[in-house]
Amino acid sequence: MDSRVLKNLSWLVIANIFTKPLWFVFVIYSANILGVNDFGIYTFSISFLFMFSMLLDMGLEQLLVRDVAKNKDSINIYFNNAITYKFLASILVFIIVLMIIYFSDYSEKIKISLLIIFFFVFSTSFITFLRAFFRAYEKIKYESYSILIEKLGIILLATIGLFTGLKLYGFLLGLAIGNFICLIVSGLLLFKKIDNLVFKPQLNKIKLLLKNALPFLIADIFIIIMYRFSSVLIMFITGNEEQVGLYNSSYRLIEMYLAFPMMMVTPVYPFISRSFHENKEQSIDVASKILKILLLVSFPITIVVFFDYIRVNQFLFTKQYIDAANGLKIIILTIIPLSINVLFGTILAAINRQKEAAFSVGICMGINIILNFILISIFQYIGAAITLVISESLITLMYYLFVKKYFGNFNMSMFLKKFILVVTLLIAITIFLISINLNLIISLTFIFLFYLFIIFLLKLVKKEQIKEYYKMLISK
Repeated sequence: MDSRVLKNLSWLVIANIFTKPLWFVFVIYSANILGVNDFGIYTFSISFLFMFSMLLDMGLEQLLVRDVAKNKDSINIYFNNAITYKFLASILVFIIVLMIIYFSDYSEKIKISLLIIFFFVFSTSFITFLRAFFRAYEKIKYESYSILIEKLGIILLATIGLFTGLKLYGFLLGLAIGNFICLIVSGLLLFKKIDNLVFKPQLNKIKLLLKNALPFLIADIFIIIMYRFSSVLIMFITGNEEQVGLYNSSYRLIEMYLAFPMMMVTPVYPFISRSFHENKEQSIDVASKILKILLLVSFPITIVVFFDYIRVNQFLFTKQYIDAANGLKIIILTIIPLSINVLFGTILAAINRQKEAAFSVGICMGINIILNFILISIFQYIGAAITLVISESLITLMYYLFVKKYFGNFNMSMFLKKFILVVTLLIAITIFLISINLNLIISLTFIFLFYLFIIFLLKLVKKEQIKEYYKMLISK
């Protein structure tokens, strides 16, 4: 694997090793403390307002990573035009939110939550914008610093907020304040580490940039609707915060997992953008190795949770979430296609095939909306879970066809033969351990050790690869 990609990946691994276990505990803990209804209000507010975030982002982040990675001299054009636009768009979105709060018949608790969450969404949009420049310059170390500050700040402040008399409001204020602190620090880091960056508000190139970013925007709109609209529809169709909370108790686990494929793929985007036309074989080789890692991680998680979903749900959540177990069993099936889609979508964007990516997601978004209306009406939140699995799987199929056509074939036939054997053995051992009612922690430990043994035995992972990665990880 290219040393620059591996080095950048190392920084993201370090950041996630520190933050993800804490973030996992934080999300589970906050869901249990808030309760199903308040957790439902929180996740509904997040989903509702993230649907407006597309007006702030407009696909510009992906465009600038690809283009600035190729031409560093264009950074000020992209930065100043985009950030000026984002400030103006933020004012518009804030006015829209105020109008929704004033004219809607939502409860007072939902209205106040929407107002607080706006500032969280606003700061999130600007943080991801600033991090895009670190990616374009392949200075992932500083993006890792930003991630550390964001997650640790939010965990600290939101946890404090949970124990104030404000409870839900205190929790949401902690999210917003933690994000604003991260935004300030990320901005200072960006201007300190990129020498030729000069802030000068301008909009002289924004029409051109928005035009070029349009395919990215369309794909983002489709993705946001697919992943956020479900919570909004559950509230709209059922009128029940508890149903939203039950759905999102499982869905938030998928969102947390999403950080892993994103971490693996983030360094690949600028690399493929820069090297695909110069060295196609190397690009395919790097992408193939990332795909193998994604499969090796996503399959065992899916298998264990799918077959032992009741005990996993009981272990993670209090009794008020007992009805979420069936949703967890279904939603966990999304992490395999989701992992693949993150990589394939990034590849298509990097090789300037974002139109094909947008087309794929657009078709599946239409199917997603239709199925959601039908299935939520029949099965409530379970219908949204079923829809999510179907939609993700269809995207995987369409992405694969376009990646094969425009990027190339992954040479993975030998790997897949061995991997199918591993998956079969893993399913068998998981079912056996459940049948003898072995303690969940002991069962998971045994499965983990067995899985490591078998993938090393079949050489799906080699010691030389671990040594290579370790050297890169500790190198200066």
